[in-house]
Amino acid sequence: MRIKMNLIILMFITLTLTMCQCSLNQQELYQGKPIIKVDIAWRSAVYQNANFAYLVSGNTAYIPEGDGVAAVNLDNGAIKWRISGVFAPKSNIEKIGDYLYIFEDYANANESAISNGVTYSRIVKISIDGSKVDYIIVGPSEEWETRMAYLSSYSNKLFWGSSGSINGTKLISLDTETLEKVEIFSTSNQIMGKILISNNIAYVGHIPQAGISHFNIHGTITVINLSNNTVIWEKTPNYANYMGAFPFVIKDDRLYVIDGSGTACYNKNTGEEIFDNNEAEGGYFGGCIFNGDYAYFTSPLYNGKRVYCINRNTGAIVWSDSGEQLGTTPHINNGVLYVAEQTHLRLYNATNGQVIGVTTSIKGQTFQLSPTERYKDLMLICNDEGMVAVRMNYKL
Repeated sequence: MRIKMNLIILMFITLTLTMCQCSLNQQELYQGKPIIKVDIAWRSAVYQNANFAYLVSGNTAYIPEGDGVAAVNLDNGAIKWRISGVFAPKSNIEKIGDYLYIFEDYANANESAISNGVTYSRIVKISIDGSKVDYIIVGPSEEWETRMAYLSSYSNKLFWGSSGSINGTKLISLDTETLEKVEIFSTSNQIMGKILISNNIAYVGHIPQAGISHFNIHGTITVINLSNNTVIWEKTPNYANYMGAFPFVIKDDRLYVIDGSGTACYNKNTGEEIFDNNEAEGGYFGGCIFNGDYAYFTSPLYNGKRVYCINRNTGAIVWSDSGEQLGTTPHINNGVLYVAEQTHLRLYNATNGQVIGVTTSIKGQTFQLSPTERYKDLMLICNDEGMVAVRMNYKL
C-alpha cells in the first residue's frame, strides 16, 4: 500500500514539474527577454515636445506641448489645465513662486503659424493655475536665438546663454521682479551649453562654435560665483568635453559631467578632478540618478545605445547593457532599475545588471533623448500616446 502511495506521489510531482517546464518554455519573449507585467497607475493625453524636460512640482507636471503647455495632476492623471498659443518647441520650463517661465523663440518666424512675423524672442510667464499669460521681451532673434532653450533659475532670477553671431556668447540673468537684465559672463566664438545653478553658483558648459557638428572637441566648464559674478574655477575635461544640453549633475560635494563623449567628476568647490574617462558615454538630454556608490544613466542611438552603471567614486563601469533607442533618465526603486526605450520599458536588477524582463505595452519617445521624472513611486514616461505613470513596485 505504501509503495503504491509513493508511486502516486512520484507521478504527481513529475506531472507538476512537467507542467511548470511547459509553462516556462511557453513564456512569451521579446528579443529573447521575458515579457512581464507592470502596474500602470494612469495614462494622460498630453504630448511632450521631444528633447526637453517637463517640470514636476508638487503633485503637478507642467509639460511643453506643440504650441502650448499642459498641467497634469500626478495623483490621477487628470489634466488640470491646458493653454495654446505659446510657441515653445525647444524649451524646458522653470518655476519661480507662482509662475512658470518658458522661452518662446521666433528665430524662424515661418516655423510657427501663430508667429505673425514676430522676429524677437521672449519669455512666456504663466500663472501656475493657467489663468494668466504674460510676455517678457528679451531680445531680437539675431542676438538671442541659439541657446535660449536652456533656461535655468535660482531664487527670483532666470538664467540663459545667448549665442548670437553679433556679440558672442553671454550668460544672462533676468530678475523676474524688476526685469533687470545683467550680463554675468561672456566669451567669444563659443556655444553655450548646459547651465546648472546651485547655491548661488553657476556651472556653465561651453564649446567652440566650429565644433558643434562633431564630437571630438574640447568644451570648457566655467564655475561662477553669482554673488559677485567672478569665476571660481574652470576646467577643460580630457574626454567629457561636449557640453551639450543636460550633462551636469551635482551630488554631495561633487559635480558630475555625464556627457556624450565621456564621464567626469570634480570637486564642485575647487575643481579638483576625481575622474575623467571615455569608458561610458551619457546622453545629451537624459539625466543621471544615484544609488549609494553607483550612478545610472543611458546613452542614445548615436552613442552606442547602452545602459550604464558606474562607480560614482572612480568612474569605472560596474555593468552595462545594450539597448535599442535610449537617452532617457532611468529610475530606481527597491533595487530595480527602470529604463524606458523607444519600443518598451525594461527592468534590471540594479546591482548586477541582469534583465528582469520587459513590457511592450509601454513605449518611450520616438526620439529618446529626454529626462524622465518620478513622482513618489511613479515613473512618468511621455510617448506618442501621451504620458503614462508606471508604479515602480516590482519586487526582486
